[in-house]
Amino acid sequence: MKKKVIAIDGPAGSGKSTVARRLARKLKAPYLDTGAMYRALTYLALTKKVSLKNAKAMETLARRARIDLQSQATGPSRISINGLDVTRQIRMPELTKKVHHVAAIPGVRRQLVLLQRRLGKRHGGVVEGRDIGTVVFPDTPYKFYLDADISERVRRRYDELKAKGVKVTLRQVTQDQKRRDGRDLRRKVAPLRQAPDAFIIDTTQLTIPQVVGRIARLILASRGDAKVLKPRSRRRHRG
Repeated sequence: MKKKVIAIDGPAGSGKSTVARRLARKLKAPYLDTGAMYRALTYLALTKKVSLKNAKAMETLARRARIDLQSQATGPSRISINGLDVTRQIRMPELTKKVHHVAAIPGVRRQLVLLQRRLGKRHGGVVEGRDIGTVVFPDTPYKFYLDADISERVRRRYDELKAKGVKVTLRQVTQDQKRRDGRDLRRKVAPLRQAPDAFIIDTTQLTIPQVVGRIARLILASRGDAKVLKPRSRRRHRG
């Protein structure tokens, strides 16, 4: 799998981050969390008091920022921006609610997509996000789209926040999840979409090891053969 890019897309709570991380470990490949890049840039803008709605200022910030990702055997990738480790800070709910402003700016996405492509072409690996198979690496033969019922995705997010000690109700998480889904699906720049040739996996009733095992078997069996990775029937996002 040297320098091969494996694209994993899907909505929040579909399990794509955990699956991507464990798949990378199983295949001994790098892991790239593209969403963390947008989060890190959002954090930098907030600390520098740059308006998230100022497209020109945000594009300049993205162009000048130095973003570094380092995969870990367990847990999310460590990410730093301009030398500052922001791994923990970028996962807080307050910041999560604001990332969509940054992700919707065309100039910012152009800058970060260029960085993502450089990293992918240089090292290959498992790359996860919301537009990897449709925008960032549309030519890779290894495309997977993970989805799950919204009730299950809400439960996963709720459990994740509670484990971090965040005080939140199930109702709040449900409302937040629906808002995030709506923004991801309707944004004008690189909205969440299933790539036409992506292999779709419903993770609602599956464990993480089951999903990882299924993807790994498909990849190793196909070696890029599109016939083996023929997508299932396309369906609408499960929201």
